[in-house]
Amino acid sequence: MSKFIAPDKVYKERISTCKACPHLQAGNFCGTPLRGSILEDGTKLCGCAMSVKARLHFAACPLNKWEKVLGKRELAEIEAAIDRKSAKEIWDMYAKFVGIHPNSGTNCPPCVKSAVEELRSLL
Repeated sequence: MSKFIAPDKVYKERISTCKACPHLQAGNFCGTPLRGSILEDGTKLCGCAMSVKARLHFAACPLNKWEKVLGKRELAEIEAAIDRKSAKEIWDMYAKFVGIHPNSGTNCPPCVKSAVEELRSLL
């Protein structure tokens, strides 16, 4: 199984939650397909095809109805990288867990800080 794919049980729970959501459009999209939508409270719906997004272990619902799935090993890696305060290592870890190309890395302090905050939220 790919390291990016959530287990079938997780996928089924997520997609069931999505299908019950009043913001699901065209039977598969979170908000306006591909563009997303902004709710009255300012929450941004992603516009993703939920049949795809719900399969990705690192994806989360923009309405916090389901979260990213990371194992103990991944969480330990995140904690160790943050403890070492290595900007490159933190960015590479972030890229790995959110599914972007690691060479898109940065040493930009605000970008790394944002990545650290998101990774800390997983701990």
